[in-house]
Amino acid sequence: MSLFALYLILRLPAAFIMDCILGDPEFLGHPVIVMGKAVSKWEFFFRSKFPADSKGEFLAGICLFFAVSLASFFIPLLVILFLFFTADILSNPVPLILACAVDLWFGYRCLACRSLSDEACNVAERLSVSLEEGRKAVARIVGRDADRLDRDHVIKACIETVAENTTDGIISPMLYFALGGAPLCLFFKAVSTMDSMIGYKNERYRHFGTFAAKADDVLNFLPARMTAFAMLFSAVIMNLFRPFLRRFLRADDFHFFIRNGLEVYIRDKGRHASPNAAHSESMCAGLLGVRLAGDAFYEGKLERKPFLGNAIREVSSEDIYRSIKLMWLTSFIFAAALSLMFLFSIPLKF
Repeated sequence: MSLFALYLILRLPAAFIMDCILGDPEFLGHPVIVMGKAVSKWEFFFRSKFPADSKGEFLAGICLFFAVSLASFFIPLLVILFLFFTADILSNPVPLILACAVDLWFGYRCLACRSLSDEACNVAERLSVSLEEGRKAVARIVGRDADRLDRDHVIKACIETVAENTTDGIISPMLYFALGGAPLCLFFKAVSTMDSMIGYKNERYRHFGTFAAKADDVLNFLPARMTAFAMLFSAVIMNLFRPFLRRFLRADDFHFFIRNGLEVYIRDKGRHASPNAAHSESMCAGLLGVRLAGDAFYEGKLERKPFLGNAIREVSSEDIYRSIKLMWLTSFIFAAALSLMFLFSIPLKF
């Protein structure tokens, strides 16, 4: 097996391990920050090139979408191809190793396992100090008005974020990194970044951000459903190995509600404005046996939202840690499954 073939098999596990160990150090910067600055700067540029009506804003939004997403795709692609062909021309493995390193670095930076876990744990820890501290911590990871949340809703908001971002921040990037390396993964992150910045249905972005929002829905369509069933499988595994986890990893004695998780998922997976967001959230709610979502305030305005799940039991701060464990095992299982798929599908020689 060639070095490059071996890299294709191992690059996702390597990126996952790097994220587990390194997380998201602030001093390193992040590609999403660069994408966000590009979106902010180019929004004004493209808006100025089209009429300020619904059609003009829609066209301006399309132009912004392709400018940011294609730049995110082709810049790393050209760098990697340059190094790849340099290695071939010079018959020197060093540029090839550099190409793999660039690809792996950006793939790792697109994953959010460690950062999501750290932020969620911080909410649980700060909430144990006081409600006000918990509100401040959860405000870092949710868009709703945290100052209006009581203790239970701080916990629920955190769980919802962990569940939703298991798709957006972990499973989707993993899938696209495995399929197309850093270029395709960065393309997805660019689309996801635009959706989070301009994909709103308010007066400013109703038309301008429509294309980006729809593209994000398309890219997350399959990963959202894969995440839900990977969560279900992870919960089954944790239930089966509960004695081992309790004895050697000091886990609690919680038993995930497998049947309820599947029933809630079938019933509630479509109860969200987004065609994808409720898949992982409803599965997580069902597995924990709690009720999530519902009405929430955003910038002082009340938004009516349906509930997800059944209130079999009251929510507790321990549910934050349970959702984190579910996220970690889901991520591990998905990364392992994709790696095995590549192991059996890649030819022995290139």
